[in-house]
Amino acid sequence: MRKWAVLAKDFERYRPQQKFTRLKFARACFASPGLLAVYYFRSIEGAARRGRRTTASLFRFIALTTLGADFVPGCRAEPGLMIQHPNGIVIGGRVVIGAHCTLLQQVTLGEKYADGSAPHLSPTILAGATIGAGAKVVGHVTVGAGSTVGANSVVTRDVPDGFTVVGVPAAPARRANEVGPAM
Repeated sequence: MRKWAVLAKDFERYRPQQKFTRLKFARACFASPGLLAVYYFRSIEGAARRGRRTTASLFRFIALTTLGADFVPGCRAEPGLMIQHPNGIVIGGRVVIGAHCTLLQQVTLGEKYADGSAPHLSPTILAGATIGAGAKVVGHVTVGAGSTVGANSVVTRDVPDGFTVVGVPAAPARRANEVGPAM
């Protein structure tokens, strides 16, 4: 998919009532730091995919210094990414994010062991997942489609589709469409 087509899908998450144009997108970036972060993310993703490491590093530096968000070149996301508040977000270089996912502030998605003591294995976030404020998803785990990771949770094991997990370490709280805590 071409860059502007992907950005149009991202824009729809922020401004569902507006028709996408490049001018409206640029204006919306001034009003929404999250959309600006998504633009930087897409720029880093595209530059890395084309082997332009210097360009990817430049966009990473700009995103880090202006928004406090660190997107390591090599991370990928499907269309419809929403970053509510980009401050403190860290997305590792091998992370894969599905379509229509939402990330809140201070989220970390990355390797379990950054010192090289284990293989470089990063999380996969499937379509429609929401990662709550301050949550950490580390290691070779999969967050299932439509799942929710609660605020400040630490996910080190796979999350099934449609589940809400909370705590340190994260454990199922309930399945989607259920009322009350899980048994």
